Amino acid sequence: MKVQVLVAAMHQKDHELLDKMNIQSDVIVGNQCDFNSVEEFEYKGFNAKYLNFIERGVGLNRNNALMRANGDICLIADDDMEYMDKYGNYESSSKFVPGKVIELGGRDSDGYLTTVQISDDVWEYEDVSRFSIDAEKGIFTIADTKYSIQDKFYVFSNGE
Repeated sequence: MKVQVLVAAMHQKDHELLDKMNIQSDVIVGNQCDFNSVEEFEYKGFNAKYLNFIERGVGLNRNNALMRANGDICLIADDDMEYMDKYGNYESSSKFVPGKVIELGGRDSDGYLTTVQISDDVWEYEDVSRFSIDAEKGIFTIADTKYSIQDKFYVFSNGE
């Protein structure tokens, strides 16, 4: 699956924004600025496109990026967002795929989201084939080890 980040930005004069946001996937930046142009280039091995338009309006800016998106998964972001792992370190935006539990947090003075972080309250185990859940007793078993569970316990397996 191809992840593509769609960024709504203003007055970008260079490509430093991609480093600031820790973009590590294909990206389209809708840049509201004082000129019209489209820049396509390679960034860290990914496809990057800047849509530089004079038009104004955050909805219009996002729609311009969305109309040109071709990712299987598109993450819509503002230019002040940072992508972080569960330890608060920068994380590749390509790691934010369906099935990952994330925390949305950090808001600016206008209430806009500024961070997306992989949750540190979640255990992830891959290739577990022998497990069972007894919701009535509140027990989750992996192999021969039993764990007690609470109401907010979720198991996702095989995309479900």
